[in-house]
Amino acid sequence: MKPGFLLSLVSLVIVMGCGTLFLEPKHSKAESLKVDKESSDGIRISETGETLFLNHCAACHHPNGLGSENGLPPLAGSPWVEGEESRLIRIVLHGLRGPLEIDDRIYDLEMPGFGQVLTDSDIASILSYIRKRWGKSTPQIAPVTVGWVRAANPDRTIYWTVEELLRNP
Repeated sequence: MKPGFLLSLVSLVIVMGCGTLFLEPKHSKAESLKVDKESSDGIRISETGETLFLNHCAACHHPNGLGSENGLPPLAGSPWVEGEESRLIRIVLHGLRGPLEIDDRIYDLEMPGFGQVLTDSDIASILSYIRKRWGKSTPQIAPVTVGWVRAANPDRTIYWTVEELLRNP
């Protein structure tokens, strides 16, 4: 079996069903779906962002944002969520290929990009939801900002690496 074929097969399995490859989190389904409608500072969280997150991101990052013990990184408390918004936008647009270190733990799986599937407004809603839900005092992301980042990388067709993202904020 050729290495390229195996890599393609593994990538396809991750993209198509990452939520089914890993153990369920150690909390009940009802508990995991419970999402507060207000952040700690009282700003209403976008229900659209929540819905889009649950539909496109929660299978891997889980509804509680804690990721999984089997190699999927947490969003809650992540410096990538709380950090430079253009990096976070690029990850969602084009994907990320590890290794990635968060809280002294290495994550080395691929996150697919959603730039071909989601609009600028969808991505802004998801990222604003994530940042309000699991970030500290991070501002919301505007659809126009997603559009600028998308336009700045028109020929990008492959995943970002951590090194690339750290070099170019």
